[in-house]
Amino acid sequence: MSEEAGIKLRNSNDFKFDITIAFVIFAFLIVVSLTYISIFFFTKISTQEFQEKVKIAANNIIQIYKTKEDIIKKSTLAIANSELFSNDFKINPEIVSSIFKIFLWANRDFIKIKYVNQYGKTIVNCKKIGHEIICGEKDKNNFIFRDFKLQTSLFTKEIMTSDGLVFETISPIKGDSKKGFILLESTLKRLFLATNNFYNLLLIDQEGRIYYSNFLKAKSIFDLFTYTLSDRIKKANNVFVTNDIYVVSLNKKFKLVFIQNKKLINKTNEVSQKLAMIMILISVLLLFL
Repeated sequence: MSEEAGIKLRNSNDFKFDITIAFVIFAFLIVVSLTYISIFFFTKISTQEFQEKVKIAANNIIQIYKTKEDIIKKSTLAIANSELFSNDFKINPEIVSSIFKIFLWANRDFIKIKYVNQYGKTIVNCKKIGHEIICGEKDKNNFIFRDFKLQTSLFTKEIMTSDGLVFETISPIKGDSKKGFILLESTLKRLFLATNNFYNLLLIDQEGRIYYSNFLKAKSIFDLFTYTLSDRIKKANNVFVTNDIYVVSLNKKFKLVFIQNKKLINKTNEVSQKLAMIMILISVLLLFL
Protein backbone atom coordinates (compact mmCIF):
# COMPACT_ATOMS: atom_id res chain seq x y z
CA MET A 1 0.00 0.00 0.00
CA SER A 2 1.39 3.39 -0.98
CA GLU A 3 1.99 6.09 1.59
CA GLU A 4 -0.67 8.25 -0.02
CA ALA A 5 -3.25 5.42 0.22
CA GLY A 6 -2.33 4.87 3.88
CA ILE A 7 -2.84 8.54 4.64
CA LYS A 8 -6.24 8.47 2.91
CA LEU A 9 -7.26 5.36 4.91
CA ARG A 10 -6.17 6.96 8.20
CA ASN A 11 -8.02 10.15 7.30
CA SER A 12 -11.10 8.10 6.43
CA ASN A 13 -10.95 6.24 9.76
CA ASP A 14 -10.40 9.48 11.65
CA PHE A 15 -13.37 11.02 9.87
CA LYS A 16 -15.59 8.02 10.73
CA PHE A 17 -14.46 8.22 14.35
CA ASP A 18 -15.13 11.96 14.48
CA ILE A 19 -18.59 11.44 12.95
CA THR A 20 -19.33 8.68 15.47
CA ILE A 21 -18.26 10.83 18.42
CA ALA A 22 -20.21 13.80 17.08
CA PHE A 23 -23.31 11.64 16.63
CA VAL A 24 -22.99 10.22 20.15
CA ILE A 25 -22.67 13.72 21.64
CA PHE A 26 -25.57 14.96 19.51
CA ALA A 27 -27.76 12.02 20.50
CA PHE A 28 -26.81 12.52 24.16
CA LEU A 29 -27.72 16.20 24.07
CA ILE A 30 -31.01 15.50 22.26
CA VAL A 31 -32.06 12.78 24.73
CA VAL A 32 -31.09 14.83 27.81
CA SER A 33 -32.80 17.95 26.44
CA LEU A 34 -36.01 16.09 25.67
CA THR A 35 -35.93 14.42 29.09
CA TYR A 36 -35.62 17.65 31.02
CA ILE A 37 -38.12 19.46 28.82
CA SER A 38 -40.63 16.68 29.49
CA ILE A 39 -39.87 16.87 33.24
CA PHE A 40 -40.42 20.65 33.16
CA PHE A 41 -43.76 20.40 31.40
CA PHE A 42 -44.91 17.47 33.55
CA THR A 43 -44.09 19.46 36.69
CA LYS A 44 -45.96 22.48 35.34
CA ILE A 45 -49.01 20.39 34.40
CA SER A 46 -48.96 18.69 37.82
CA THR A 47 -48.85 22.06 39.58
CA GLN A 48 -51.77 23.36 37.52
CA GLU A 49 -53.73 20.20 38.27
CA PHE A 50 -52.93 20.58 41.98
CA GLN A 51 -54.15 24.18 41.99
CA GLU A 52 -57.41 23.24 40.29
CA LYS A 53 -58.13 20.21 42.47
CA VAL A 54 -57.06 21.73 45.77
CA LYS A 55 -59.68 24.49 45.55
CA ILE A 56 -62.39 21.87 45.07
CA ALA A 57 -61.02 19.78 47.96
CA ALA A 58 -60.85 22.83 50.25
CA ASN A 59 -64.43 23.78 49.43
CA ASN A 60 -65.62 20.21 50.11
CA ILE A 61 -63.90 20.09 53.52
CA ILE A 62 -65.35 23.47 54.51
CA GLN A 63 -68.86 22.40 53.47
CA ILE A 64 -68.55 19.14 55.42
CA TYR A 65 -67.29 21.08 58.46
CA LYS A 66 -70.24 23.46 58.31
CA THR A 67 -72.65 20.53 58.02
CA LYS A 68 -71.08 18.79 61.04
CA GLU A 69 -71.12 22.04 62.99
CA ASP A 70 -74.80 22.57 62.21
CA ILE A 71 -75.70 18.98 63.20
CA ILE A 72 -73.95 19.13 66.57
CA LYS A 73 -75.48 22.54 67.41
CA LYS A 74 -79.00 21.39 66.59
CA SER A 75 -78.48 18.11 68.47
CA THR A 76 -77.23 19.92 71.59
CA LEU A 77 -80.19 22.30 71.55
CA ALA A 78 -82.61 19.42 70.94
CA ILE A 79 -81.39 17.66 74.10
CA ALA A 80 -81.21 20.84 76.19
CA ASN A 81 -84.75 21.88 75.23
CA SER A 82 -86.33 18.43 75.47
CA GLU A 83 -88.94 17.40 78.04
CA LEU A 84 -86.31 15.10 79.50
CA PHE A 85 -85.28 18.00 81.74
CA SER A 86 -88.75 19.32 82.48
CA ASN A 87 -89.48 20.69 85.94
CA ASP A 88 -92.69 18.65 86.01
CA PHE A 89 -90.88 15.49 87.11
CA LYS A 90 -87.64 14.54 88.83
CA ILE A 91 -84.75 13.98 86.46
CA ASN A 92 -83.85 10.29 86.36
CA PRO A 93 -80.13 9.70 85.60
CA GLU A 94 -80.87 6.22 84.24
CA ILE A 95 -83.37 7.55 81.71
CA VAL A 96 -80.99 10.39 80.79
CA SER A 97 -78.20 7.82 80.27
CA SER A 98 -80.41 5.75 77.94
CA ILE A 99 -81.30 8.80 75.84
CA PHE A 100 -77.67 9.87 75.73
CA LYS A 101 -76.65 6.42 74.47
CA ILE A 102 -79.16 6.68 71.63
CA PHE A 103 -77.72 10.06 70.64
CA LEU A 104 -74.18 8.70 70.64
CA TRP A 105 -75.17 5.70 68.53
CA ALA A 106 -77.10 7.93 66.10
CA ASN A 107 -73.98 9.75 64.89
CA ARG A 108 -70.56 8.13 64.64
CA ASP A 109 -68.85 11.53 65.10
CA PHE A 110 -70.45 12.12 68.53
CA ILE A 111 -68.04 10.96 71.22
CA LYS A 112 -69.39 12.38 74.51
CA ILE A 113 -72.56 13.80 76.08
CA LYS A 114 -72.73 15.22 79.60
CA TYR A 115 -75.42 16.59 81.85
CA VAL A 116 -73.93 19.03 84.38
CA ASN A 117 -75.89 20.80 87.11
CA GLN A 118 -75.79 24.52 87.80
CA TYR A 119 -72.92 24.06 90.28
CA GLY A 120 -70.62 22.37 87.78
CA LYS A 121 -71.09 18.83 89.02
CA THR A 122 -71.41 16.11 86.38
CA ILE A 123 -74.66 14.20 86.90
CA VAL A 124 -74.52 11.95 83.81
CA ASN A 125 -71.50 11.41 81.61
CA CYS A 126 -71.72 9.11 78.56
CA LYS A 127 -68.83 8.59 76.16
CA LYS A 128 -67.61 6.23 73.48
CA ILE A 129 -64.70 4.00 74.42
CA GLY A 130 -63.75 1.82 71.49
CA HIS A 131 -66.95 0.16 70.30
CA GLU A 132 -68.75 0.65 73.62
CA ILE A 133 -70.67 3.50 75.23
CA ILE A 134 -69.97 3.89 78.93
CA CYS A 135 -72.15 6.05 81.18
CA GLY A 136 -71.42 7.16 84.74
CA GLU A 137 -71.14 10.11 87.07
CA LYS A 138 -67.36 10.14 87.40
CA ASP A 139 -65.60 12.70 85.27
CA LYS A 140 -62.09 14.06 85.76
CA ASN A 141 -62.78 17.13 83.63
CA ASN A 142 -65.54 19.01 85.44
CA PHE A 143 -66.03 22.39 83.87
CA ILE A 144 -65.28 25.74 85.43
CA PHE A 145 -68.46 27.73 84.93
CA ARG A 146 -67.36 31.22 85.87
CA ASP A 147 -66.73 32.06 82.20
CA PHE A 148 -70.17 31.08 80.96
CA LYS A 149 -72.41 30.38 83.98
CA LEU A 150 -74.55 33.34 82.95
CA GLN A 151 -74.68 32.11 79.35
CA THR A 152 -78.24 31.86 78.09
CA SER A 153 -77.52 30.47 74.62
CA LEU A 154 -75.37 27.90 72.84
CA PHE A 155 -71.64 28.12 73.51
CA THR A 156 -69.20 26.51 71.03
CA LYS A 157 -65.45 25.93 70.87
CA GLU A 158 -62.81 23.60 69.42
CA ILE A 159 -60.55 21.73 71.82
CA MET A 160 -57.67 19.25 71.60
CA THR A 161 -58.21 15.92 73.37
CA SER A 162 -56.75 12.41 73.21
CA ASP A 163 -59.19 11.86 70.32
CA GLY A 164 -57.65 14.73 68.37
CA LEU A 165 -59.47 17.90 67.43
CA VAL A 166 -62.97 17.98 68.91
CA PHE A 167 -65.89 20.35 68.33
CA GLU A 168 -67.62 21.07 71.63
CA THR A 169 -71.02 22.65 72.26
CA ILE A 170 -72.47 23.66 75.63
CA SER A 171 -76.05 24.79 76.09
CA PRO A 172 -77.96 25.86 79.21
CA ILE A 173 -80.98 23.62 79.73
CA LYS A 174 -83.93 25.47 78.19
CA GLY A 175 -81.83 28.64 78.17
CA ASP A 176 -81.57 28.74 81.96
CA SER A 177 -78.16 28.13 83.55
CA LYS A 178 -79.88 27.48 86.89
CA LYS A 179 -81.20 24.22 85.44
CA GLY A 180 -77.77 23.03 84.40
CA PHE A 181 -76.01 22.43 81.11
CA ILE A 182 -75.76 19.91 78.27
CA LEU A 183 -72.36 19.33 76.70
CA LEU A 184 -71.89 17.46 73.43
CA GLU A 185 -68.52 16.65 71.84
CA SER A 186 -67.98 15.58 68.24
CA THR A 187 -64.69 14.47 66.72
CA LEU A 188 -63.43 16.17 63.58
CA LYS A 189 -61.13 13.28 62.64
CA ARG A 190 -63.19 12.14 59.67
CA LEU A 191 -63.28 15.67 58.31
CA PHE A 192 -59.79 15.16 56.84
CA LEU A 193 -60.02 11.55 55.66
CA ALA A 194 -60.91 12.54 52.09
CA THR A 195 -57.32 13.59 51.35
CA ASN A 196 -55.56 12.14 48.30
CA ASN A 197 -52.10 11.75 46.78
CA PHE A 198 -52.08 15.21 45.21
CA TYR A 199 -51.61 17.12 48.43
CA ASN A 200 -50.66 16.96 52.10
CA LEU A 201 -52.76 18.75 54.68
CA LEU A 202 -52.16 20.82 57.81
CA LEU A 203 -54.70 22.32 60.21
CA ILE A 204 -53.26 25.37 61.98
CA ASP A 205 -54.54 28.12 64.24
CA GLN A 206 -54.00 31.83 63.73
CA GLU A 207 -50.58 31.65 65.42
CA GLY A 208 -49.33 28.84 63.19
CA ARG A 209 -49.63 26.02 65.73
CA ILE A 210 -50.34 22.68 64.05
CA TYR A 211 -53.42 20.77 65.26
CA TYR A 212 -53.54 18.16 62.53
CA SER A 213 -51.11 16.81 59.94
CA ASN A 214 -51.50 13.82 57.62
CA PHE A 215 -47.84 13.50 56.65
CA LEU A 216 -45.49 14.50 59.50
CA LYS A 217 -45.27 15.53 63.13
CA ALA A 218 -44.51 19.12 64.06
CA LYS A 219 -45.80 21.62 66.60
CA SER A 220 -45.71 24.69 64.41
CA ILE A 221 -45.37 25.70 60.76
CA PHE A 222 -42.21 27.56 61.84
CA ASP A 223 -40.68 24.12 62.35
CA LEU A 224 -41.36 23.24 58.71
CA PHE A 225 -40.75 26.37 56.67
CA THR A 226 -38.55 29.44 56.73
CA TYR A 227 -39.68 32.29 58.97
CA THR A 228 -40.68 34.42 55.97
CA LEU A 229 -42.79 31.69 54.35
CA SER A 230 -44.31 30.66 57.71
CA ASP A 231 -45.30 34.27 58.41
CA ARG A 232 -46.92 34.53 54.97
CA ILE A 233 -48.86 31.29 55.59
CA LYS A 234 -49.98 32.55 59.01
CA LYS A 235 -51.35 35.78 57.51
CA ALA A 236 -52.76 34.27 54.29
CA ASN A 237 -56.45 33.71 53.67
CA ASN A 238 -57.95 31.88 50.69
CA VAL A 239 -54.87 32.33 48.52
CA PHE A 240 -51.90 30.47 47.02
CA VAL A 241 -48.90 31.53 49.10
CA THR A 242 -46.67 29.80 46.53
CA ASN A 243 -47.51 27.72 43.48
CA ASP A 244 -47.64 24.60 45.66
CA ILE A 245 -49.07 25.91 48.97
CA TYR A 246 -52.72 26.92 49.33
CA VAL A 247 -54.16 28.43 52.53
CA VAL A 248 -57.89 28.71 53.25
CA SER A 249 -59.80 29.62 56.42
CA LEU A 250 -61.88 26.86 58.00
CA ASN A 251 -63.40 29.21 60.59
CA LYS A 252 -62.33 32.17 62.72
CA LYS A 253 -59.82 30.07 64.63
CA PHE A 254 -58.40 27.54 62.15
CA LYS A 255 -56.88 27.46 58.68
CA LEU A 256 -56.23 24.63 56.26
CA VAL A 257 -52.84 24.49 54.56
CA PHE A 258 -52.69 22.34 51.41
CA ILE A 259 -49.18 21.41 50.26
CA GLN A 260 -48.55 19.79 46.89
CA ASN A 261 -47.26 16.24 47.25
CA LYS A 262 -43.88 16.24 45.49
CA LYS A 263 -43.36 12.50 45.82
CA LEU A 264 -45.35 11.74 42.65
CA ILE A 265 -43.42 14.33 40.65
CA ASN A 266 -40.07 13.11 42.01
CA LYS A 267 -40.91 9.50 41.15
CA THR A 268 -41.86 10.48 37.60
CA ASN A 269 -38.67 12.51 37.24
CA GLU A 270 -36.58 9.56 38.42
CA VAL A 271 -38.28 7.26 35.89
CA SER A 272 -37.71 9.80 33.10
CA GLN A 273 -34.03 10.11 33.97
CA LYS A 274 -33.56 6.33 34.05
CA LEU A 275 -35.27 5.98 30.66
CA ALA A 276 -33.00 8.69 29.28
CA MET A 277 -29.89 6.81 30.44
CA ILE A 278 -31.17 3.57 28.90
CA MET A 279 -31.83 5.35 25.58
CA ILE A 280 -28.31 6.80 25.61
CA LEU A 281 -26.70 3.43 26.29
CA ILE A 282 -28.74 1.77 23.54
CA SER A 283 -27.76 4.53 21.09
CA VAL A 284 -24.06 4.15 21.92
CA LEU A 285 -24.27 0.34 21.63
CA LEU A 286 -25.95 0.52 18.23
CA LEU A 287 -23.31 2.98 16.97
CA PHE A 288 -20.42 0.68 17.97
CA LEU A 289 -22.18 -2.32 16.42
